[in-house]
Amino acid sequence: MRIVTWNLGIAFGPYKERHDEAWRALLDLEPDLAFVQEAVPPAWLPGEWQVVTYPFELWGSAIVSRLPIEPIALAPETVLGRFGAYLALARATLPDGGRAVVASVHERTKPASRRLLAGLDPERIRRPSVPEPWWNDVAWHGLAELVRGDRFIVGGDWNTSRWVDTDGRPEPAGQEFVDRAAADCWVDLAHAALGREVRSWFGTVSAREHQPDKVFADERTAAGLVSARVEQALARDERLSDHAPLIVEVADGD
Repeated sequence: MRIVTWNLGIAFGPYKERHDEAWRALLDLEPDLAFVQEAVPPAWLPGEWQVVTYPFELWGSAIVSRLPIEPIALAPETVLGRFGAYLALARATLPDGGRAVVASVHERTKPASRRLLAGLDPERIRRPSVPEPWWNDVAWHGLAELVRGDRFIVGGDWNTSRWVDTDGRPEPAGQEFVDRAAADCWVDLAHAALGREVRSWFGTVSAREHQPDKVFADERTAAGLVSARVEQALARDERLSDHAPLIVEVADGD
């Protein structure tokens, strides 16, 4: 099973004009399951692809799958429902016949709003080195509650990373984020395969050469992990987006 997560960058600058090319490049990667963000699914997608996205005006997150999937509906005032089109959720039938929750996630680089935190304990959700919870903290909290005890694959632009740059200068808040996920049995598939993060961000807004894009899975699914790579040329050279796609291969079977 090939899993791809890719922020297609339609929200900014020239990437809007090349959005169709980016979608074609995504399909050329031949994913079985793709998590996309800042995206507008095109009408020309082949019939074998199923798309799950919540209503949006300009762009949203989506799950694009050749596996059988069923959308998960969210009430607007639930913790996850408050994210609107920044999130897409479904249940997928995996090649081994198992069922898993799958999610495409896009998190903003800013503290969580009062509405996002309604009914939640901020001190429980925030990371120790962060004075207040961020969007990704709330999203992880909501998703962790949803998938606990189930199989899952969650990918997207989390806007946090272990390192500030490709030299490996540490980012405490990013490390805390992945440590908390690991403590709840979330496996960072690319990091498990490669032993470090690999640059996937090539934008000009920030000079950080880091990997905000990640795919997490439960331990059973992660046991089939084969490989991972970041297809940097699609961002660095072809400039199809300010992010490069992260590609993860997981073997079929138990």
